[in-house]
Amino acid sequence: DFDCRLSASATPAAGFDPDPASGLFSVYSASFGGMVALVELTNLSETDTIYTSDSSEIAALESSGWINEGVLGYISPVSVSPSMILYRHYNLSLTSHKYSVSQSESEALEQSGYLLEDISGWVWVPQD
Repeated sequence: DFDCRLSASATPAAGFDPDPASGLFSVYSASFGGMVALVELTNLSETDTIYTSDSSEIAALESSGWINEGVLGYISPVSVSPSMILYRHYNLSLTSHKYSVSQSESEALEQSGYLLEDISGWVWVPQD
């Protein structure tokens, strides 16, 4: 499952919500200033999707049969104000990845059986 909805834009939204309940986040449509590509990979046999910026992980997933769907957008590999962490969780029994930009939601996912697998990078959260 993928619960976050993505909004690719040339610049992040003008306002930011410090505690995003919406699940929305923004990525840049072009790379600049140290941004890295956020790549989408799907596994059709498990109906699962992974978003990663790690080139070694991308190569390993592709060699395991995952399909590289291309660059979704560009994110920061380090914290920059006012960005937020993009947490990636995995539930082995459900073969399911979930993503969150909320620390409290991340903790709730961990309590419900998901393991924190990775911090995918830092993204921007638009304010409603």
